[in-house]
Amino acid sequence: MFDFRIIDLSDGNQIIRRDLKTPYSALTPIQYIEYTNMETQLYIADRQKKKFLKEAERRRNLQEILLLGLLVFAVWYRSRREILTYD
Repeated sequence: MFDFRIIDLSDGNQIIRRDLKTPYSALTPIQYIEYTNMETQLYIADRQKKKFLKEAERRRNLQEILLLGLLVFAVWYRSRREILTYD
């Protein structure tokens, strides 16, 4: 069973509904080949999306680490200046 359904619209376009399932028995041999190809394309698209989101999360974490390091440095530098001015 495919975890999606290709729906033909009246204007000739097709949409993919991922909330619907398509049993193998409901397809002709040609449709089965189309669904198999589409399943492969959807798998590749899902992997690319997952990779993009993972990279975005990595960048966000890196920015947080850099900002935290800058904050620690600023606090350290300020406290060091205060110690030096009191002596």
